[in-house]
Amino acid sequence: MTTDGSRDILDGDGQAALLRLLVERSPHGVFLVDDTGRYLYVNAAACQMTGRDRDDLLSRSIFEMRAAPGSVAGDSDHFEHLRREGHAVGEMPYIHADGSRRWWRVEAVRIEDGLYAGFTTDVTDRHELVEQLRRERSRFERAQGLSNVGWWEIDLETGRVLASDEIHDIYGVPRGAPVDLALAQSLVAPEDRPALDEALDDLLGGRRPYDVTYTVIQRDSGARRRVRSRAEYDSERRTVFGVLTDVTEYTGALEAASRREAQLRAIFDSAGDFIYLKDRDLRYTHANRAATDYLGRSHEEVVGCTDFDLFPPEVAEEIRTTDRQVLAGQRDRGRFVRRQGGEERVLETVKVPMHDEDGEVVGLCGVTRDITELRRLEEQLRQAQKMEAVGRLAGGLAHDFNNLLTPILGYTALASEALAQDHPLQHDLGAIDRAAVRARDLTANLLAFSRKQVLDRRVVSLNDIIQEMEDMLRRLLREDVTVRCRLAPDLGVVRGDVAQLHNVLINLAVNAADAMPDGGLLTIETQNVELGEEYLRDHQEAQGGPHVLLAVTDTGRGMDPETRQRVFEPFFTTKPVDEGTGLGLATVHGIVKQHGGSIEVYSELDHGTTFKVYLPRVEGVAAETEHHAPTDHLEGDERLLVVEDDEAVRQLATAVLVKAGYEVVAVDSPSAVLRMLEHELEPFALLVTDVVMPGMNGAQLHRALTDVWPDLPALYMSGYTSNVIAHHGVLAEGLKFIQKPFLPVELLRRVREILDE
Repeated sequence: MTTDGSRDILDGDGQAALLRLLVERSPHGVFLVDDTGRYLYVNAAACQMTGRDRDDLLSRSIFEMRAAPGSVAGDSDHFEHLRREGHAVGEMPYIHADGSRRWWRVEAVRIEDGLYAGFTTDVTDRHELVEQLRRERSRFERAQGLSNVGWWEIDLETGRVLASDEIHDIYGVPRGAPVDLALAQSLVAPEDRPALDEALDDLLGGRRPYDVTYTVIQRDSGARRRVRSRAEYDSERRTVFGVLTDVTEYTGALEAASRREAQLRAIFDSAGDFIYLKDRDLRYTHANRAATDYLGRSHEEVVGCTDFDLFPPEVAEEIRTTDRQVLAGQRDRGRFVRRQGGEERVLETVKVPMHDEDGEVVGLCGVTRDITELRRLEEQLRQAQKMEAVGRLAGGLAHDFNNLLTPILGYTALASEALAQDHPLQHDLGAIDRAAVRARDLTANLLAFSRKQVLDRRVVSLNDIIQEMEDMLRRLLREDVTVRCRLAPDLGVVRGDVAQLHNVLINLAVNAADAMPDGGLLTIETQNVELGEEYLRDHQEAQGGPHVLLAVTDTGRGMDPETRQRVFEPFFTTKPVDEGTGLGLATVHGIVKQHGGSIEVYSELDHGTTFKVYLPRVEGVAAETEHHAPTDHLEGDERLLVVEDDEAVRQLATAVLVKAGYEVVAVDSPSAVLRMLEHELEPFALLVTDVVMPGMNGAQLHRALTDVWPDLPALYMSGYTSNVIAHHGVLAEGLKFIQKPFLPVELLRRVREILDE
């Protein structure tokens, strides 16, 4: 039931007024346009939405309000659709009076021909929210693609799998292709399937979160990809939702970094130097195996300690002082001595500061090297260089001295033979001979020390040599010195010069006797030994392998370290002046070295001395002792060629040979011999030649003469060895040699031996 007033509003003019009121006060924009799109009517809401007054809008068309005419749905096509169909709905942008871009939702109808009504709502806020969601989705999809992360969802009731494109790419399945749980599981590497199934069971049972890493074998390429999957279980929907990340490159990088770290750790721990790190509080943060072994502690026991926990206070304070200097930015390098196990060790340390990425000092790195052995080797090298220098000097002097001694000894012997035994000059000649012999022996010792004498080496037994000399040694030494021999019955043989090995034994025995002024025991021992790595590590000059050991031990007063270090130096002696030359042990050292062996001395004050000689052991049978021809049948009448550039030696050799009946042609140089060959073709029975001569050496001369007389033998003379006829002082097999200075009888014996062969 209505009142009369309300009936008036709904009837007639009241109804029209009511409609105008509803349209004008509607919260939606209402407008009327003609067939050209020009506004005929706009309500207040339309004015408010556009920010324009009514007159401004009525002077425009709908096309003037659009933000991008012709570029969006609902533009002219929308109006054409309205005119054609009589109804159209759409969203379109428009420009607000303030210049901002807004969005309208428009629903329009045709009222009559040429007249259209539109109803608009401002949907800018909703449209911007949708656009924001679209952009977020786009960014999310791009992030998924860039990070190789995809999502997946499994419906446990149906087994259906929903997955993003990234999942398809990781599994090597075409995008959009259906994927089910069975297919996904079949592409997991067999070795990882049990762990994956267990992880899924634990997730469904609520025992632990699903976070598992496994290998996928791609369906299209067969390539292996390492992935990490994390998921949550929705028990109400019976679904599992998860994300999958391709961590192949990351895992590979981690594995490579782990390998590099392991390699660096292996290098770090295998280094022979002590390497350690400390923080700013000077606490150890790391130490390699060499450092912990030196400290006698494990790595865990060292880390966190300071030097006051590891060393005596005075040592720790010294280390802390230098460490603080390093933390201040300095570099420290120094040598110091520490005692370890009762032995002094020389250590060399380098310490440098460590910086962070900002350049701040955060600690230090130290490297300490035990150079005890290096210092010892340096000392040995200096000693060897000194010995070598003295040896070169001694060898050169001995060569010239031998050329002088040869005529002195020779002419003294000839003069003594020419005079009656009771002649007054025999006493003087004897004194000259004894002095010359002492000079010859001294020179021989110099040659032996400098390793420049020629060795006539053959396979010999040290046991045989010692047994031959045993009686002589007992007569040579004092009666209060007891000689005891302990010889290995199965002793191997060596290659050596018998005369020089006699010299070694005599010098060692005499030296031992001198060390026992009140008498004592001299022990001579032999045995077979093997020189291995341990010995060679402390004796760099020695050669490894099988050796024969000759040990000579006395019970004398022994030596202090300084004497022990210099014992093999030439002219070094502890005896009073005029009681020794200081060449005995130097001679032994030279002979042993020239035989390819080594010699060591072990001695302490009041505890005696042992000399150990190591000579290389060889295969073979010891040669028989050589017997010289008797001295009463040394004459001959053969034709000999003597070539010697030293006039005194040449004249002596000629005189000795001529007196013995030989026909001698003496020449002063190889060039003179070659000139002589131009007219002298009568053959010679023997060439007696010096080794080192101007222009051509003796060996070259002999080869030239054998072109003329192929069977011509040669006897070489020299005051020292030359590589022309010997290698490292060892005479080549088949060559004949006589060492200067020689006595006339020695020259005649060697000549006769060669001619009689």
